[in-house]
Amino acid sequence: MNRAKITLLLCALLIGFCTFALVNTHRTHHRMQDMVRQTLAIEIKDDMPDEQVIRLAHEIDRLSRAWESSSRIVSIYSRHDEVERVSEDMQKLRPLYDAGQYTELRLTLCRIQASLDHLLDTELPTWANIL
Repeated sequence: MNRAKITLLLCALLIGFCTFALVNTHRTHHRMQDMVRQTLAIEIKDDMPDEQVIRLAHEIDRLSRAWESSSRIVSIYSRHDEVERVSEDMQKLRPLYDAGQYTELRLTLCRIQASLDHLLDTELPTWANIL
């Protein structure tokens, strides 16, 4: 009888952890995608007005801070290469901004979007991911 209770308890804990991981991945994905879209909504080009440059810096810092806090939890249950791909691109944003390489900055933001989509796809409970 005790084995049955322990088995049920372990199953409940496993289901609870998996549900938390899936919900957290969805929340992180949608929040980060919204922030990237807001950053990309700024017309990024070489001859931007000063207020757009300042706004872009603010959005990059906000995006980096949000990923830094989210990646700690996501890296617990996600594949590390997926999380690392996003983290590496996030770390490139500020140096690209400081160097004035706005075209490369825009491309990096698009890569981040694709990496976030791929991270979500790898966490979804599909037959391919389970097997």
